[in-house]
Amino acid sequence: MKIIIYYSGSWRNSFLDGSNNEKPPKRGRKYIASSQSLKKAENYKPRKTTHSTVMGVLNRLIGDQRKLYQSKEELYEPYYFNDLDNETSITFHDNEKVVSLEVVRLHNMNGNFQKQGFVGLLKSNTPLLDSEFSNELWGVLGLEFDELCDFIINDKPVTATINLNAFNICDIFDAKEKIKPLEIDENLEKVLSVFKVNFPTIEYRDANNCVNYLALYSSALYLQLYRLSVVHDTQPLLTSRGVLSGIGKKSFTGREFLKIFAGGKKPAWSNPYDGRHGRLKKVDGVLEITIDVERDRAKEIKTLIMNAGVGAFPMGKKGLAYLKSIKI
Repeated sequence: MKIIIYYSGSWRNSFLDGSNNEKPPKRGRKYIASSQSLKKAENYKPRKTTHSTVMGVLNRLIGDQRKLYQSKEELYEPYYFNDLDNETSITFHDNEKVVSLEVVRLHNMNGNFQKQGFVGLLKSNTPLLDSEFSNELWGVLGLEFDELCDFIINDKPVTATINLNAFNICDIFDAKEKIKPLEIDENLEKVLSVFKVNFPTIEYRDANNCVNYLALYSSALYLQLYRLSVVHDTQPLLTSRGVLSGIGKKSFTGREFLKIFAGGKKPAWSNPYDGRHGRLKKVDGVLEITIDVERDRAKEIKTLIMNAGVGAFPMGKKGLAYLKSIKI
């Protein structure tokens, strides 16, 4: 017998790892089409019609809407095509035609966050910027290098001021990150001695016996925070881990810092999936399924299909299919 299926708009790509032919993990199959995942070429997974696809279609036509692996595992109701589920008894020909190669946006439910771009509206009334000691804290970033060393070594009061704006603070850190590491001299040795007492687990010297310029300012910021905590309550400025969000002793991460002002990280609800180079393929086609059985069994299969009365049904990702004809 021959069964003819017409289908259209079927996406020939997979956006999840693993297989439809096996029970999914407890937390579901992993989404591999996020912007970060797609930097790896192996995560562009093409798909085509397979024997399992055909068996899934046949089960759907007789009214079984379960996944194929579920139908095969059923203990109380034997798998109807058990004796035919092989590539000798059931063969097929998929006559497909590519209808589009394009860019689409995929809806991502993984709870990922945007790595770049718009972070959302920022609020300014946070303890980080409007505390009575905010000028003293962030003024550290406004110190010239010699002034910074004097502040660290001699506990000199900070009189410098900067514009207390979240974006301005990011710009200052970005500018300092671009300055090349400093060779260690006598004055810098004294600075590192102070840091060694306050931050004993941090190693500031690199392989060339130099010190990262930004690390001096970010650690000095924490040093000032500790000094201010003697007379001020600095706890509201810190995260649950007891740190300044986005600011490490040797580093700065802008988006982590800005999330304090934006009410959290901005979720990444969707991302583009590139089909212009053949990576996303949409096809229309005709699927011809041939089942090599005796006439009585063929009539039985046809009766099951007609009784189920299945109309349009999905085929592949986003595809829509329908039964065109059955010939015995």
